[in-house]
Amino acid sequence: MSSTDSKPQSISRWRSLAPLCVSLLPAVLGFVFSLVGTRPSPAQPPAPKPPLAFRQYAVNLGRVEPRRDHFAFFHFTNHSNEEIEVRELKTSCGCISRHQERSVFKPNEDGEFALRIQSANQEPGLKRYTCKAIYGPVGKPEVSYEADLAFQVWLPEASVIVRPRVLIVHQPNANKTVR
Repeated sequence: MSSTDSKPQSISRWRSLAPLCVSLLPAVLGFVFSLVGTRPSPAQPPAPKPPLAFRQYAVNLGRVEPRRDHFAFFHFTNHSNEEIEVRELKTSCGCISRHQERSVFKPNEDGEFALRIQSANQEPGLKRYTCKAIYGPVGKPEVSYEADLAFQVWLPEASVIVRPRVLIVHQPNANKTVR
């Protein structure tokens, strides 16, 4: 009788101690890990910052009025100690033309370039375009940086635009103008 009575008592004793053991487990593990300590990882030098800092990397023109050309301007500053040359502007579409007055910028000098889309032959609706600006220090072709730029525009439905806005039609004789 004692062997059968001792098993239920030992099981009930462990059941009553189980919540206490579970509640003490985080404290015990915390103590063990504090004794072992953490191993610091070797410090990594920060990645070098690119020399050109753009004010914005994405331009949203939103819904635009019907006109022939739409421009997205990208402004930047040369934060390096060297002259930087904008070597190439690769656009995602042949319908985008690039406009920049200069390609070399001195240290701490501001610059800009524009991307132009001609909307006359484009379908209406939301359009997204990208441009990869490739640049680097003057005289160091082996050193190169890239900036991924984007712009979007909502082109309106096709329409006819008359410039100037007023068109006067008159005939040199007394006949009535019907068209």
